[in-house]
Amino acid sequence: MDRIKLVLGCTLIAALATVHAKADVVTPALPVANSSEFADADNLVNGSGLSGVGPVEDQLHDNNENNMWQSFSLGTGTPIGEWSEFDLRARYDLSEAIIWQYNGLNGFGLPEPDRELDEVEISVASDLVSPLVSIGTINMAPAQDPNVGGFNEPAQVFALGAGADDVRRIRLTINSVQGGVDDGTAGLSEVRFRGTLVPEPTSI
Repeated sequence: MDRIKLVLGCTLIAALATVHAKADVVTPALPVANSSEFADADNLVNGSGLSGVGPVEDQLHDNNENNMWQSFSLGTGTPIGEWSEFDLRARYDLSEAIIWQYNGLNGFGLPEPDRELDEVEISVASDLVSPLVSIGTINMAPAQDPNVGGFNEPAQVFALGAGADDVRRIRLTINSVQGGVDDGTAGLSEVRFRGTLVPEPTSI
């Protein structure tokens, strides 16, 4: 009987460990901190503009710019260096960033590449007060042509490597835009992360 209990106990522990190790999609808390905004940065995490069923990374984002974040710096006149910052509510070992490109249209119904992001720097911290540390950059693809893919933008998924463990706070900083010439505002449509919750010391 003791042996049966031991086997069942080990099986339960293994099952719990498997459940715990499964990475989940993390939706950051509101409000979203930012360096500037022309369109509300909270749009990055509130699901506005997303549609579809199934995993969030399979959902599409509409082209309504009011459902996106746009930076707007009167001081510099450029989006370069502008940022949005996310509180994950707890500490996670992150594996992926799931990001929907800005895909608003201009007055002629065409994409605005000078508002779409190209290179984005990712910085992280394990709490809300420690200095952020850069863990590298990602390069985003342009928004799809609405004449080809319609007005729905798919997510872009980026693997996060070294330095993305034990993260609570994460900042995305604009290093460059798709058009090469910035007009003072640029941004993103929606942001999620995938990661595994880091257990608190008491739960260990």
